[in-house]
Formats: sequence, C-alpha cells, structure tokens
Amino acid sequence: MGKIKTAAEIAMEKTRQINVKNDTAEKYTKYIKAAKVLATSLLESKSDAEKIMEALKRYPEEALDAVKKVFFRSFAENINLSNTPDILKMIHHLTADEVILKATAEVNSIFQHCHMKLKEHLKEAGRNNEELMRQKLAAEGIRGSAIYRINRHNDILENISSRWEAEYRMQLSGFRSFLSQNA
Repeated sequence: MGKIKTAAEIAMEKTRQINVKNDTAEKYTKYIKAAKVLATSLLESKSDAEKIMEALKRYPEEALDAVKKVFFRSFAENINLSNTPDILKMIHHLTADEVILKATAEVNSIFQHCHMKLKEHLKEAGRNNEELMRQKLAAEGIRGSAIYRINRHNDILENISSRWEAEYRMQLSGFRSFLSQNA
C-alpha cells in the first residue's frame, strides 16, 4: 500500500504547483502583454496573420502556450463578420489541433453563407433605397441621381449590416465558448 498523504502535504503540493505557475506567468508577462497588442492589431486589421506569426517566432517556446491562450480569448470575444478570415487564418497558424481546425472549417462555412447573404441584402436595399429617393426627388421636380448620390442616407444599410452582424455572432456563440474553453 502507498503512503496516505495528510491534508497538509496535499495542500503544500498544490501550493508549490500554483507557485510554479505564477512564476512562469510572471516570467512571460512581457510576452503576454505583447500578444494582447498583436491580437488587437489583428482584430482591427492593422496587421495580418503572417506578420504576427513572424513576431511570435521570436518568443520563447515556453511562453507560446500562454500567448496562444491570449489570442484565443481575444478571438472568442471579438470575432465578427469583418475580421473572421484573419482570425481563422491566425488560428490555423497557432494550432494543429484537429478539433479546433474542424471547428474553424465550420465557422468558415457559416461566414461564407452570412457574408454572401449580407451582400445580397445590402445590394437589394441599396437598389430599393435608390428607387425610393429618385421617386421622392421626381415628386419634387428634380430629375437624375446626382443629388441622390450626394445626399445618400446609409441608415438602412447600417441597420441591415448590424442585424446580420448580430445574427452572425449568435450563430458563432458555440464556437466562441469553445475557443474560450480551449484558451
């Protein structure tokens, strides 16, 4: 039979494990902070995945797990229709995990569908809005579309975009929680 550990011994072991994790986190704090900046620059389309991966090559191997977690959390919180392709490309650079890659393939198909539908709705709304504006101008005796194009109102287009964005985020809620859990 093995030795039975006392509660104090178990607590000491856990404390040592926590201290090792804290020491590691403190040791790589500057890399984690830099990773947050890199993730934000990708999300805001100020940088691309290839440039970020070049920067990550200079990071110590031991820091990469913590850095990946930072990226995954940022991606889970901030994925939207405009940055999805960059995020998916970055995830493919960061991991070879088949489950995550399969999930990104599903997200890509959702993105393609939503992006196509959004374009169709925006095009249709633009045509409808233009026709309504021309009718209003014609009722006032003004012909042509030059004035319409100068005074164009984007409220309808913004409304459609925001509705599709909300729909997209709802469809990705499972992926976002999955990505957060893997962080």
